[in-house]
Amino acid sequence: MTLVTPTEREARLAMHDHNSGLVVLADGLRKKSNARNVFITLGAEGLLIHAPHTTTDKLITDRIPAMNPAPKDVAGAGDSLLTAAAMSLAVGGTIWQAAYLGALAAACQVRRIGNHPLQASSLLKELAH
Repeated sequence: MTLVTPTEREARLAMHDHNSGLVVLADGLRKKSNARNVFITLGAEGLLIHAPHTTTDKLITDRIPAMNPAPKDVAGAGDSLLTAAAMSLAVGGTIWQAAYLGALAAACQVRRIGNHPLQASSLLKELAH
């Protein structure tokens, strides 16, 4: 598996681990799922990325702050994150580019009420800011 993108709650439930730090949790989930990369969504706290370094297989962990910390409706945020990140990876993007575009797509999605398909124009408009 290339990428798994649970919420923190989903990751903790899957791992039966409600006490470990996020890096330990992400690494355990990576091993259990045999995924190369793990994004753990943290709501208003953003996104945790646990993945191999671009040029080595050494695992590193980083975070992207929430690009919209005051959402109107979180419906579809995870779907938007996964879709944009997967599309980025499919066309040759790095996991770091995928994380950024996924986080941007999630931010666009939570700006509106309801889970509606996200248009490329919304992402481009957000990138221009």
